[in-house]
Amino acid sequence: MLHEAHLRKCISRGYILLFTLGVLAVISVLILSIALSLRLDAQLLAREKTRLQEEYAVSGAIRYVAARLSVTLESQKQLAGKPFDTVSRRKMWFPDEGPYPFQLAGMDMVAHFEDAGLLPDANLLNEPEWQRLLLELGADSPQSAGIFAKSIVESRQGLTKTNGAAGFASLGEIMVSQSLPQHVARGVNSSVRLDLKDLLVVGTELKQLDINRSPLVLFKVLAGLSDGQLSNLQLARSRGPILPIDGNRFLVGSSAKLMTGKTDMLRVKIQINNGNAPAAGLMAVALLKLESNTYRVIDQFVTDQY
Repeated sequence: MLHEAHLRKCISRGYILLFTLGVLAVISVLILSIALSLRLDAQLLAREKTRLQEEYAVSGAIRYVAARLSVTLESQKQLAGKPFDTVSRRKMWFPDEGPYPFQLAGMDMVAHFEDAGLLPDANLLNEPEWQRLLLELGADSPQSAGIFAKSIVESRQGLTKTNGAAGFASLGEIMVSQSLPQHVARGVNSSVRLDLKDLLVVGTELKQLDINRSPLVLFKVLAGLSDGQLSNLQLARSRGPILPIDGNRFLVGSSAKLMTGKTDMLRVKIQINNGNAPAAGLMAVALLKLESNTYRVIDQFVTDQY
């Protein structure tokens, strides 16, 4: 009897030990899960913090770039037409030169400039032009491109009625518009390796093309050029600059207008650098307008690089 009682007692203790070990195992798993979750949350928080810092930095860089360009203009005014000496010129930023590397908020950046007149104002595109553009950016079919185009034009018309303005106030509005799928806005399936921000601006109130510098696909969008005509234009470009008088022959029968001179507006693209190459991350795109010898920011938005 004593042996059986002792055996039952041992078995009872064994069950208690197993139960205790089971509870400890569950607690250990919970602690490890919580630790892992906290670690992941910390990593996500760190990435979000970095992204937010980059966003503020590239946004602020737009004002910095505008100021640097304005300083050059003021310096030119003080010189009254005289050229800069070599040392002074190296410190100046010119709108028709670049790219210009610089550092801001502890980050290495680079600023690219181009005349904003090279790209059409998105508010001036009609429905067929939008349809052709979205098809080039990777819309699934002409029918779906037509649906998106109609939705964008209706959105612009609605904004015009509501605000009494030209329509979209920023290209960033269109980039994230519910009227346009992100894979199309970003040109994910585009054969031209461009997206919406590379082909349009908002705020110039211009709809023209430069025969030598505007993206080739825009001649298909605005002038209705065929693939064969586009190839001919590309070949002509490869042989050297095309004179404006010769450029008109590529647009025969089209209502598209050719750019005939510089505008007072500048498209600026600012990227964060990683070593010697732009990093995959955020970039700022802005439209600057020259007013009273100073560059003023007309439009700006921050987007991901792709």
